[in-house]
Amino acid sequence: MPLTNSSNGRSAGSSDPDPGRSEARTGADQRMAERYADPALRPSPARNAPANLADEASACVCGQCTEGDRPNRRFHLGALTTNDRRDSPTKSGCHDGRVSAVHRLESMGPKTLDRLLYIDDSGHPASGLVVYGWIEFRPDRWHDVLGQWLSHRKRLWREFGIAVPQELHMTEYALGRGRISRRLPDRFVRPDGTELWKDFGGEVAQTSLSALRSIEGLRVGAVYRQATRATWASARADVYRRLLAKLEDEMTGGPSLAMLFMDGDGSETSYREAHRALPRATRRVIEDPIYTDSKSSQLMQMADHVAWCANAAVATVPKHAFAHGWYEQYLSVRDTHRCPLAI
Repeated sequence: MPLTNSSNGRSAGSSDPDPGRSEARTGADQRMAERYADPALRPSPARNAPANLADEASACVCGQCTEGDRPNRRFHLGALTTNDRRDSPTKSGCHDGRVSAVHRLESMGPKTLDRLLYIDDSGHPASGLVVYGWIEFRPDRWHDVLGQWLSHRKRLWREFGIAVPQELHMTEYALGRGRISRRLPDRFVRPDGTELWKDFGGEVAQTSLSALRSIEGLRVGAVYRQATRATWASARADVYRRLLAKLEDEMTGGPSLAMLFMDGDGSETSYREAHRALPRATRRVIEDPIYTDSKSSQLMQMADHVAWCANAAVATVPKHAFAHGWYEQYLSVRDTHRCPLAI
């Protein structure tokens, strides 16, 4: 029968390959035990922490706080603590009094990409007004939303001679500047041959807004800020950053993820910079903005309608008085805030 060392139960014939490391580990265990036993040194519990250590470690989902069926006390002690550096991941996961960003993200459960936003900007440097408008829907509603809008576009072709691929850009056609139809209906032509393109554009715009209002599964929204000509560029970037923060706040604590599509070609770098400034481990708006040219995107043209109407509602330019109430009349029912939101 082998002799044993009474101090550690190790066989007398065996030897620790690294006695210094063993002593250091024993000392660390002792210090951790003393820290947890002394109320003055005990770390503050994290929010919603279970009442006992076994429950705490069992409830943890980081995969490192349990050893088989038993809680790993040494690892999980750190997971019970919180401090001002909650967002700083550590080499040892839950150790050292910090809950790592990866640990917290995993503990929130599985995520679902359930928000797609198509965003367009409006406003003008001369006025200092910054506006962003968007349409939003769940990915599983993409087919229905696009299909209902394409049905509307086919009606425009039958009734107004506007080809389905023709871009509907509100700034152009709602103000009578664009020639979007190849055959202007007779009621928009005076006896002397004068073509009433602005009246025609106004009727097409209201028909399109009415179609937007009726699309099932669709939501819209808009944010704005009144800046000055001198501060317009910086305000434009800041409003977009705040829009991202608003979306992040809306999704915090839930399973949602969002992806954003922006009108443009990617030459406006401030949008990409705003996305990359979000903390990677916990952000809910995933990926960079996906740039989409409105000339070839029906969904982005829908967003253009929202942004333009929000601009008209906020700016209240006298010559656009005919459109001041369009957002409230056609779009507010699809907007959770019921109107453009100052931000």
